Amino acid sequence: MNKINMHVIWGLILWLTFLAAVTCFAQPASMPCHTEVHIVNSGVQDGQMEKHVVAFREVIRVPQAPWLRLNFGKCNLGQESYLLITSLEDGAWQRLNSISLIQWQSASAFFNGDALEVELHVASGDKGIFFEVREIMVGEHESNNWIEGSKDICDIIDDRVPSEDDAIGRFIWIVGADSASKCTGWITSSGAYLTAGHCAGMIDVLEFNIPPSDSNGTTNFAHPHDQYAVIPGSIDFHDNGLGDDWTVFNVSPNSNTGLLPPQVQGAFYRMSRDSNPGNIRITGYGVDDDPLGTTGGYNLFNRTQQTHAGPNEGETVDGPADSYWEYRVDTMTGNSGGPVISFGSTLTLGIHTHGGCGPAGFGANAGTSFENDSLEAAIQTFPGDSVVYVDKGHTVIQEDGTVFRPWDTVAEGVIDVLEGGKLSIVKGSYDEPMEINKAMTIVAPVGAVTIGEW
Repeated sequence: MNKINMHVIWGLILWLTFLAAVTCFAQPASMPCHTEVHIVNSGVQDGQMEKHVVAFREVIRVPQAPWLRLNFGKCNLGQESYLLITSLEDGAWQRLNSISLIQWQSASAFFNGDALEVELHVASGDKGIFFEVREIMVGEHESNNWIEGSKDICDIIDDRVPSEDDAIGRFIWIVGADSASKCTGWITSSGAYLTAGHCAGMIDVLEFNIPPSDSNGTTNFAHPHDQYAVIPGSIDFHDNGLGDDWTVFNVSPNSNTGLLPPQVQGAFYRMSRDSNPGNIRITGYGVDDDPLGTTGGYNLFNRTQQTHAGPNEGETVDGPADSYWEYRVDTMTGNSGGPVISFGSTLTLGIHTHGGCGPAGFGANAGTSFENDSLEAAIQTFPGDSVVYVDKGHTVIQEDGTVFRPWDTVAEGVIDVLEGGKLSIVKGSYDEPMEINKAMTIVAPVGAVTIGEW
């Protein structure tokens, strides 16, 4: 057997031949909107010889709308042709070709403003190219998001503050033509994405780097560069209430950049079933109705990223499908799906799902624990069966090669992985000699990995 050095980069795959009693409720945040029929037909276009052309252009406008999203009908974008959609308000744009249009389930990203310019770019050699717009999802202005007396705030004052955690995004789920909601979603060290089970809808988007909301609280969306279509067939979820409320999912590469969230965000959270910290942090995109705000604005922080930390009230394990953490940490509607973070670390304990906190020491907010067997299995097998995990940065003491207790050396992972199995390695430099004498797939889901003595 020969010692080898390897360098594994972003997603590269190498084939080697050698409650306490408390009243709780789920926390999605509804997003006011409606759908309008709006027909646009480009007509059939053929590409010109050795020339790329803009064969069709039209502006779609819904006066006073704060945001728009297009739903397409029949389309043929051929091999190289594409749609270019641009917001006239902020210049944000999205490019959709025949592949990404399918990934987006025949819909566009979410755009700020009341007018979109749609262009059909036809490539030379492509024939019979066309598109149809059938409907527009139209946003409505928001107000009165916070129900006074909500049990999500653990004391009289909402102590959440604005934050910039690159691993945590806003999850948008569509449940009907006139029904949409927002939760929180985030990146894990295995490359899986997590949110709450009651946040799994029909057409879903995960977005990062969210701008402030308007002064009346109306949501603004991230640039389409930072919006990712959820892969419908990837969604695995349980929506069975406190202790069994979770979603594991995957996303397609961004239609503009071709990149995945870990490549752009450069951040992720590790997961643990062993930590029991004194304090817990919850970060997410809850509603906010603060007439002053820390900047003197009105509702600028509504549905934007905020965070708070507070006492851990402990974990309850009532069975393999009934495990949850409780904590006195301020959250609001829309925080659902966010990570339950061990304060002061990059470890997470589960998924925030329920409110139940009140003033004067009453109640607690709660989230599904990674002790939930189905959730644990869904995360462990997210990249496939027979996966062994390696992460030198994980603080776990007990190691068994699972995503919650990964090996800290590649050599241990190589020994543990089955013939033809998969080795998942968290980003970093693993300066160690290594011998491989069996077939395996090696993946680096969240960053560049260097293996070997250099």
